[in-house]
Parts: sequence; C-alpha cells; structure tokens
Amino acid sequence: EVRDKIMSVSMQPNVQWRGKISQTELAKELLSAQMWAYPATWYEEFCIAALEAMAAGLYIVTSDRGALPEVLGPVGDRVGVTNRLHPGTKKWQKIFTGLIFNGLLNTEEKGINRESGPARAALFTWDASYEAWKSLVEQPVAV
Repeated sequence: EVRDKIMSVSMQPNVQWRGKISQTELAKELLSAQMWAYPATWYEEFCIAALEAMAAGLYIVTSDRGALPEVLGPVGDRVGVTNRLHPGTKKWQKIFTGLIFNGLLNTEEKGINRESGPARAALFTWDASYEAWKSLVEQPVAV
C-alpha cells in the first residue's frame, strides 16, 4: 500500500523510483543531488538520512520534529511544526516550498551547506558518541 502511494506521486518529471539500492549507490545518488527535502511529520529519534544528507553537503529543508534540530544543528533550514501550523496546512506547505526554491536558486545557501554539512556530519562518530554517553554509562545505578 505504501509503495503504491509512493508510485502514484512519483509519476512526474524528474522523480524516479529507485527501489532498494546499496550504500555505495546511495552515496553516489546523494553526491549527485542538490537538495534533501524531508517534510517529516513524526518525531525522528536520530535520522541517519539527515546525517547522510549533511555528509553529502546537500542543501537541507525539513521540519523541526524530534531529533532533527539536534542532529542538523545550524545546517539547513527547518520549518516549525505546531498544532496550528503543520505539514497538513497550506501555510506550512507554502513556507516549506519557499525554502526549497530558496535553496535551489540561492547559490550562497547551497555553498554554506556544501561546507558546513560534511563538517557537522563528521562530529557523529562512534568515538564521539561514546564520549557523550561515557559519563552516564559509568555512573553507578542506584537500586
């Protein structure tokens, strides 16, 4: 059902269904892209796809749901989601679309992300994750 829904909206110019691809092929696709537009409507716990988009230096437009603001930091643009302003409203969609066009047309914005995205993504290593969690893991558990 989900695939059918995706296929129904993908039948338009410049949209292609890739199906399952390898990590190497995904990296090639991301490096050839200009933008990662992700109107998330749920609370991401981390979002590896955002990390991959940053590593590729893509211009990023997404919502502010879940961990996206923490993962992306200053990279990309986010549209806030509230009870009154959310992806189901025309106003939110207009703001999101405006940021997409800004990113496509504004070469300065793209340049900023090409530089800051990979640098930000490089902060998320296993060693850095260990250091962030080390003090919490080493604290004795009170029983």
